[in-house]
Amino acid sequence: AIGLVIAKIVQAIILNQSRVLSVSAVAHTAMAQDVCISLPTIIRRGGVCETLRITLDQDEQNKLAASVSTIKNEIAQGMACI
Repeated sequence: AIGLVIAKIVQAIILNQSRVLSVSAVAHTAMAQDVCISLPTIIRRGGVCETLRITLDQDEQNKLAASVSTIKNEIAQGMACI
């Protein structure tokens, strides 16, 4: 499955297809800043072109915020070990 996804990403880049794929990239949203998370993203020749805005209900927003917090905490703990 990973090989198939990689092939789709590479194809979108090489053929400049402007495909929407769920890929991990640095997020610049109100709920997730400066952390890599997977969101629907337009991929084309230059790579990540635009992250699409999605509407989340309150429960989904809370879960995303918790995930972002967990990722940031794990990164901080990892950096403390270096």
